[in-house]
Amino acid sequence: MKKRLLLLKDKYVLVVNLDKFRPGEVVEAVKKTIPAFTMHVHTKAWKYYRVRPESTSSNPENCDTNHCVYDRTHKDYVYTDTWISFLIDELSDEKEMEKIMKVTIGRGAK
Repeated sequence: MKKRLLLLKDKYVLVVNLDKFRPGEVVEAVKKTIPAFTMHVHTKAWKYYRVRPESTSSNPENCDTNHCVYDRTHKDYVYTDTWISFLIDELSDEKEMEKIMKVTIGRGAK
């Protein structure tokens, strides 16, 4: 009977933005606490709180990095767990949700 020796070596691979969330993941997380939260509301929220610039910005990296990071490789934004917590805290207040809902979305909107 032959004996065999097997050596295992752990391989660590760098994963970028592992602790960040895509917009749809933010919506799903917030929706667990605030059922009325949608992608539309998320868009209004990042605009209202000025978390990131508009998609047409010449400086897309100008984000509030506590809440959002621009991913240059994918040309999109990812959000932090702090942003999710912030949204849940802020939008649990009906008056704050009303302010968010007044934000205009569209070309030339401010």
